[in-house]
Amino acid sequence: MVSESVALVHREKSSMEIPKVGSNPWGDTGRMSLDLSTIGTRGQPSFAEVALSTQLKLRDHLFGSPSRITWRPARDLAAHMLLFIDDCERCSTIAVDWIRSELRCSRVDTGVGHSGDITYVPGYAESRDPDVNIPSIMGLRVGNGAGMQVMWAAGRPVVFRDVDGDSRLDPELHDMLVNIGTTSKMSAPVAFRGRSVGLVCADWVGRAIPNSSALYERYESVVSEVLGPILVAAHDLERMRFPVGRLEADAITRNEDQSRGALTPAELKVAWLAASGMPYKVIADRLNKSFATVDHQLRSIRRKLHVRTHAELAAVLASAEDERNNPCVNRQDAVLGMGVGN
Repeated sequence: MVSESVALVHREKSSMEIPKVGSNPWGDTGRMSLDLSTIGTRGQPSFAEVALSTQLKLRDHLFGSPSRITWRPARDLAAHMLLFIDDCERCSTIAVDWIRSELRCSRVDTGVGHSGDITYVPGYAESRDPDVNIPSIMGLRVGNGAGMQVMWAAGRPVVFRDVDGDSRLDPELHDMLVNIGTTSKMSAPVAFRGRSVGLVCADWVGRAIPNSSALYERYESVVSEVLGPILVAAHDLERMRFPVGRLEADAITRNEDQSRGALTPAELKVAWLAASGMPYKVIADRLNKSFATVDHQLRSIRRKLHVRTHAELAAVLASAEDERNNPCVNRQDAVLGMGVGN
């Protein structure tokens, strides 16, 4: 049975025309060919027009006849991701949540970087098994050493069945993975037409990856046929909307008080609880929220405050508290789960 989202994509395909927004923003190279500085100026397409044109061209690419997506369930994922092509973080989060659920692994993440970078930053989007205490990789950085180059260079997903004993992993990467409990790992570049924007990694914590060729083939299909084209486009649109980019936000000198003031009351409450070291599930229980809601709010908090770790979050909140610039709630009330509405 075809899902409602996929049916909608196919139904719209016969009735919607790709808007004429000047030159094809994608061309044949897989890279946005427009001069980004002209977006929205007179005679040039707006960001919304370029995003819509990109969405429709990708839809035609993915759902043409025959469909380029060989694993049928992944077509639902593609349809869902296309709805948020102009929101790179949400698009990435949809992808990692879906992959973790389908592969039944412990943790899936997409990171940001390239093989030639000095360091690689995992955890741009991350999904973890809510029923197990799985460590987060958000905020970690790792050198692009020999182990990382194995992942970048492979034409197909790379499997590290025994992370602790795998000689392909350089000491830095080995120690990072072991310290966060990774037993097995499968990784592949997020790439389209020769361009890559990062890696997508599936981890098994406390258990080994199943010895299944079907699982490998499905992972390869969804990464190359769905994540590659959609996330490369989403990253390009992200850089179009934010010339410096949220992906580089932590390199910008920020005003912590102004950033903190941008948090909603509900986010502020979650921020204080997370900064105190409280686990996600405990926060969810304390505030009577779902795990997914708390996870989404913490992503928003990290983005707004430009922090990656709980230690950085605590430092930002403490700095603002010391200056008594806290218009929403005091720390004691927040930690006790009082004084702020939902």
